[in-house]
Amino acid sequence: MTCNIEPLQLAERITKNPLIKVSFYGWTDPFPSGGNQTQASGIESFEVYVNEVVPPNGTLSSIVLSKKVNNTEYSVNLNITSEKPKLYCITLETKDFANNVQHARRFVLFDNYSSLKTSYENLLKITSASNTEPYAWQNHHNDVCLDWKDYFYNKFYQENKVLNPIQPHHLISATSIYEQNTGVVPVSGTPNIDGIVGFVFHWTRYRKFHLNITGSDVVPEFQKQQFCRALDMEDGDTFYIQIEALDIANNRLGSNRTLFIDRTAPIIVNINLFKNGVTQLFVHNTTDLSRMILNFETYDSHSGIRNVKWMISKSDTGENIGNGTIGAKHLNEVKAFIKST
Repeated sequence: MTCNIEPLQLAERITKNPLIKVSFYGWTDPFPSGGNQTQASGIESFEVYVNEVVPPNGTLSSIVLSKKVNNTEYSVNLNITSEKPKLYCITLETKDFANNVQHARRFVLFDNYSSLKTSYENLLKITSASNTEPYAWQNHHNDVCLDWKDYFYNKFYQENKVLNPIQPHHLISATSIYEQNTGVVPVSGTPNIDGIVGFVFHWTRYRKFHLNITGSDVVPEFQKQQFCRALDMEDGDTFYIQIEALDIANNRLGSNRTLFIDRTAPIIVNINLFKNGVTQLFVHNTTDLSRMILNFETYDSHSGIRNVKWMISKSDTGENIGNGTIGAKHLNEVKAFIKST
């Protein structure tokens, strides 16, 4: 009927400690409706079986450990020491004096060895930023978007699919509340990416002359390994961004990126032609132009000047007379002089 107590209680479901306490309080032997207590034989014993869940198909191994106690004891201690992470099926068999039995099972993951790692650095990138400067500058104020497909992984779970769906025992039946249908490590399997079960997006905004502002968001669809977030931003802001991975064994690992905001175009001023110490904007002919210097000033208050592309053409025909690119030099004051040939 209804049960307010878990039929099989484990101190921990995911553990780094091989010593596990298994409790089974609350069991009774019911008597028939309309009958009385004497018509129930009563509970005789409890026995706990331990099987390993074998990947990748989730089948159960033969019994690796078992303990039996009488009806006056309601817990046993198990030692599931292993040289590598393992998923175990803990099955409780409750038997009455009339030889009726009821089974309940739960799953426990022992992992004291695995760890999270990262692969190639370029797999974690801020895709909303400009790709001309290895994803460091964002030239708009829209959402900040990141992609980290295949960047984080846990090698053990990458090679051992212990989180796949678990098969029923071929001799022991456990249904309804007696089966682990919900909660941690359910019989239906645990969605994961190489052992990873979630990501958290952390950010800190630095704005000159303002207090730093921080925030965190759990990535809702973690298996997509990408996330977009609207953030309050202005030109000149710097964002320190971290994606933190969490695996099934509660290991955590984060990787950081820095994003600069600049959607303001550079400013170009004081354009003129220079010849024989005189500034002028008129040209008599191509020969006259070849003796002149194109003089201008340009600056950018946030990201700075990367390069200058120039072109001289005829306004009536559009004929290209000359063009080129000048790389910027990082000086206190920069002036670029272009001479047409």
